[in-house]
Amino acid sequence: MSTIPEIRDELAAISARLLEIVEELKRRPAIRKSSVKSRAVTPHLNRLIRRYAAAHPDASYEEMAQIHGVNTGRISEAIRGRRK
Repeated sequence: MSTIPEIRDELAAISARLLEIVEELKRRPAIRKSSVKSRAVTPHLNRLIRRYAAAHPDASYEEMAQIHGVNTGRISEAIRGRRK
């Protein structure tokens, strides 16, 4: 049978190991690994995208993205009003 000081020391060791594990599980900071492939969406570009989409309702997001030099996600955000 263990004594209270022995149990306390054992719990301290377990606690220290758990803290080490928690540190290992933390997410590393996001670091951009590739260069930016498309230009930034400015308010002016946002208006251009929305006007183009209204004038060309059959155009796909991919087509609009190629025309405006951005990716399809930015086209979607501009059209849906999520990009100011």
